[in-house]
Amino acid sequence: MENLKKVFELIKKHADKIAHFAVNFCIVLAAGIFRNGWLVLIGVLIAVVVSVSKEIWDKVTGNGVCDWRDLVADAIGIVVGLIFTGIGAIV
Repeated sequence: MENLKKVFELIKKHADKIAHFAVNFCIVLAAGIFRNGWLVLIGVLIAVVVSVSKEIWDKVTGNGVCDWRDLVADAIGIVVGLIFTGIGAIV
């Protein structure tokens, strides 16, 4: 039971990074459903533009925290999304 509490604390502590990962993973995965290399590329480009735009928005407006670790979580989400779409079989 103690281990489960530690897991939930870890998730709570890194919820923002998990959200960054999940959004980019889903964008790439949604584009990859159609098994079309061009659509996957467009999905990756959309994910990158959304990720970078969000960090710029945070920096300019001061409404959020501009954090390079968010971009790392975004990139990991994109890569894992590509792995799940089987991009190697598409290209």
